[in-house]
Amino acid sequence: MLLYLLILSQVETGGRGLVSQFAMAPFVALSVTLLAFSLYHSITWFLLLPRIQPMKIGTVVLSGKLALTANLGGLVVASLLIASLVYGVQILSAG
Repeated sequence: MLLYLLILSQVETGGRGLVSQFAMAPFVALSVTLLAFSLYHSITWFLLLPRIQPMKIGTVVLSGKLALTANLGGLVVASLLIASLVYGVQILSAG
């Protein structure tokens, strides 16, 4: 994470030296591999959560699939918000 923040700070200041070094194939392959492991970890963790702490609304216990969907939805929303802050992407237009 710190490495990615360092790259982002270099991009913000206009420095291209560090960014061009990390655009090489080994770093891209490492990034894709780490992304795959992170996604695998997130999905397995979200599948495990209902067994550890069942989600209840009133007297109804939510199913594991519904909990997974809700957690992944929250992950997507948080990712979009962070992307909008970092990259200045407008998710919702004010009309």
